[in-house]
Amino acid sequence: MEKIFKMFCATINEPREYLREPFLHKGFIYATNGHMAIRISDNGKVQENKDAPKNIHSLFDVVINDFIDIPALPKKVPCEYCDGDGKGRAKEECDECDGNGSFAYRSHTYDCKECDGAGTVYVGSLSADITCEYCIGGWKLWSYMDIGEGRFQCAYIEKILTLQNVKFMRPVNSEDACKFIFDGGEGIIMPMRK
Repeated sequence: MEKIFKMFCATINEPREYLREPFLHKGFIYATNGHMAIRISDNGKVQENKDAPKNIHSLFDVVINDFIDIPALPKKVPCEYCDGDGKGRAKEECDECDGNGSFAYRSHTYDCKECDGAGTVYVGSLSADITCEYCIGGWKLWSYMDIGEGRFQCAYIEKILTLQNVKFMRPVNSEDACKFIFDGGEGIIMPMRK
């Protein structure tokens, strides 16, 4: 279960470090990336995190009365930057422009050719520890599917479907989080705007 929980946590790219690991709150262990979350009852293996979102438990208060089958995922449109594997590369400050993205020469300012004006350059090879910044899990950005009245990122639905015996609540409007249950726990996923 620990490996599955890690899959629902935020990646190293997330500035909110407390979302990168599962955390304990009000008797439940949570894993979230800020767009979806799962929880199970406390098993005594995770410590309380003072930085954890204090209202996350209230998102799970919805009672599910109507379940629906999840339609098949559409064919994956892979990200052209990582070839669909979701891996990324580390960045560091550009040495040529000292991270400014440009440099001055006499009375003119020029974009740095080494970093194309970004101020950072990629280093090393693709790594499973770093996620591609141009996609979500190898799915091209904005790859979505409609479930009931809600619209959801395909990459998140793909992760949810790795859980055992998932049942989705029927989304009745396009703005509310959708709750789901699985063997041993429950989860929520935030919709995309239509």
